[in-house]
Amino acid sequence: MESSWFEHGRAVRYAVCAGLLMVTAFRLGTAQGQETMQEKQKQAFVKLACADQTVEVVAGTGTTPETKAIYLCPGNTVTWHNPKNLTFIVIFKKSPFVGNQKIFDEKHTTSKGAKDDKALTVYNYLMVVEGELVDDPQVIGGGRT
Repeated sequence: MESSWFEHGRAVRYAVCAGLLMVTAFRLGTAQGQETMQEKQKQAFVKLACADQTVEVVAGTGTTPETKAIYLCPGNTVTWHNPKNLTFIVIFKKSPFVGNQKIFDEKHTTSKGAKDDKALTVYNYLMVVEGELVDDPQVIGGGRT
């Protein structure tokens, strides 16, 4: 009877030790996985080309250059350059600019400086040139940490 109990006790000790080793190995593996993920996140960092922006108003396409997005950092402005004196209007749903200016047209072509947004934010707007709704690049502000 004693040897059975002794064997049972030994088996329990081995099981507990094996379990502790597995937990320790899992935690070490997870910690190494987190370091790898953090390294990958650092490598994925991209510096955006934010600056004062000038876009030319063009009938049909909206603006040139035909970029996907315009990036603004705090204080940067946008100017809708209109060399052909086209009729246009730009209406922001939510303003990215200090003073909350939302509407631009052939008489009001330059924004005030961009707000200091901490989070990277896409500012949606509509643009109509010569009576036609056009597809225009997005204005993206913020993203500072």
